[in-house]
Amino acid sequence: MQYDYENNGLYRGAIQYNFNDKINIGTSFNKKNIYRTSSEYYNYSKKKYVEKDSLFFLGNVGINERYPDVNNALDNYGANFFIDFQPKEKINFNLSLGTQQSESQRIYVDNQATPFSNNTSTSHYVNLNSKIQGFTSQVSYLKGRQNTTGVLGWEYDYKTIDAVFEYEIKWKNLKIRPGLSYRQAVYNDEKAVAEYGKDRAFLGEEKKLQTKSGMLRAEYNLKKLRLISAVRIDKYNNPDNYYFPYQFIASYKISKKNLLRFNISRANRGAFLLDTYYNQNFQFGPIKVEMRGNDDLKLLVMDMVEIGFRSVVTKKTTIDLELFSQKTKNYASLEAVKNNNSSLFEFQFLNVNVTAQQYGGTINLNYILNKKLNFKAFLTIQRTYLENYPVIIAKSTQDTVENIKLNSTPTYSGGLIMNYQLSKKINININSYLLSKQQLNTTTRVEENDNYYTLPTIVVLNAKVSYKLTKWGMIYVNARNLLNQNREEVIWADRLSPSVFLGVNLNF
Repeated sequence: MQYDYENNGLYRGAIQYNFNDKINIGTSFNKKNIYRTSSEYYNYSKKKYVEKDSLFFLGNVGINERYPDVNNALDNYGANFFIDFQPKEKINFNLSLGTQQSESQRIYVDNQATPFSNNTSTSHYVNLNSKIQGFTSQVSYLKGRQNTTGVLGWEYDYKTIDAVFEYEIKWKNLKIRPGLSYRQAVYNDEKAVAEYGKDRAFLGEEKKLQTKSGMLRAEYNLKKLRLISAVRIDKYNNPDNYYFPYQFIASYKISKKNLLRFNISRANRGAFLLDTYYNQNFQFGPIKVEMRGNDDLKLLVMDMVEIGFRSVVTKKTTIDLELFSQKTKNYASLEAVKNNNSSLFEFQFLNVNVTAQQYGGTINLNYILNKKLNFKAFLTIQRTYLENYPVIIAKSTQDTVENIKLNSTPTYSGGLIMNYQLSKKINININSYLLSKQQLNTTTRVEENDNYYTLPTIVVLNAKVSYKLTKWGMIYVNARNLLNQNREEVIWADRLSPSVFLGVNLNF
């Protein structure tokens, strides 16, 4: 449990009971309350943060319905229950179920006035894991409801079924694990259809996303060489097509203190509800706007190559280096569709000819000065190049260029962690992280000279001091943002503010 002077709180608890060496049951709960650091929202038209009463939305939507509590950032709770049954050494069954409910304000639905929206979520799940000799399986069922309050039609119920079955075969230094998986997600917005009509509902009718997969993982170990490969085939209902993600990993132990590794992989994003099935129409006098999804989009695909090296430099120092390159294609965007009707504006999700190529490197350093004091430092340097990206320059011009270097993601990111065991009962942990400047390519937020809006480099410093009362409990003070960085960490989001939490951990 932890709590601060601004009424932010985190509460967690768990109870576990062992009936015998075969049956174990338990339950847990959690509740989290986080309040915003500001009551304002960024307004596109005024290009500044304003109170909610200064926002203007098209349509007959009450501002209090859209934002019922301007101060709430996150209010959620969850509860879980599990039972673990192990009748024999290599046979195990684990059944778990739970529920959660939350309300949050976040950058989620862009409503032409502000990127902030208020969202409610309720869900319930049941999950069964089984292991019988080399056979493992997982079957789960999840149902829930999502609602973006005050945004007409953006509410739906969903039901998801997941099943994964795998079998491990061992022969000398070789392990092979074939498997099958199935996922089906059904979305229904009949309540929105009944309330707002089919044209204003998010989907307009029940929709389904389905994936059938087969996979094979193999691992081969020699004294110094380890080879891992994983391939799978995914069949989607929309788009009605096959995808073939894969991963190949090789690691070679040069010596007792040095390890070299190599990784090449391809991954694709699954079909997404919004760009596949989006279906909303709006009427503004004689003007009609239609926005549609596309069930034949090519899925986003990323290819990646990594080379890494790990070394125990001294008894006190270890270092991990990594170079990476990744390329992403098949982006989708809501684009205008040409037609001969001057009073009809059509938009549809279409694949766009934009690719992103990212290069970078990461270094991790661990240094143990003695039994009481140790340090960890990490730094990532990367650069992303975009091809055929529509670059918006100033307020009214738009050009497409073949290759740009827009720092929409930090070029540098890293951090430093120090942990000091002052005594048997007192521990001090200081951690900080850094994000270099970021730029936003949009006309809705620009600098005074109409150049890109830039978030400057930010350094955040946190500290935690804990005191062990007895073997079953401790208290702590957790201070965040000690440098008082009163600015956005992410564009459009709330500004950071310092906070101090008081906490108690009890283990009986």
